[in-house]
Amino acid sequence: MQDAWNEAASEVLQENTAQAIQQQLEQLDNQKDRYSRRWIWELFQNALDATPAGQPARVQIRHQDNKFTFSHNGAPFHQKEILHLIFHGSTKREREGVIGRYGTGFLTTHVLSKTVRICGSLTTGEEFDFVLDRTGATPSEIAKAMASSFENLRESIRRHQGESDHLTTFEYHLNDAATDLVGV
Repeated sequence: MQDAWNEAASEVLQENTAQAIQQQLEQLDNQKDRYSRRWIWELFQNALDATPAGQPARVQIRHQDNKFTFSHNGAPFHQKEILHLIFHGSTKREREGVIGRYGTGFLTTHVLSKTVRICGSLTTGEEFDFVLDRTGATPSEIAKAMASSFENLRESIRRHQGESDHLTTFEYHLNDAATDLVGV
């Protein structure tokens, strides 16, 4: 009986998360003018928040054809931090000295694309490379996309291979409208 309650609670949490994500993505679509310039600042803000104290933030931006890539030298992700990218929310709410705290800013970058390839490293010395998928017209579809993104993350985790500059990279494939936003 306890397993049934735990399973139901887990499903409700997934449904609530998917509903919140869908609501914010709909707001993004309905107010594109408002968010058309904000997405880049959210990426910069997250880079600053991820940079270890006392180190300068280093950012690389590339835009070529239908691809936009944003990389930064932030600290490796803790397990919960990367999971919050997939399942929404933030680990920054209780941290001092950070700019972002609510876990909604990164969603703004989906004005470029509902799918984002994310590459980076973990505090465990491992690295990952997966696609975060926010496609779906309903909360159920978004929940399935989140579950798939989580599985893709888990399958991508590998022991760190050789020397690397430990950059975190977000790669967006752009449609024509998003290409115009990046070119603005």
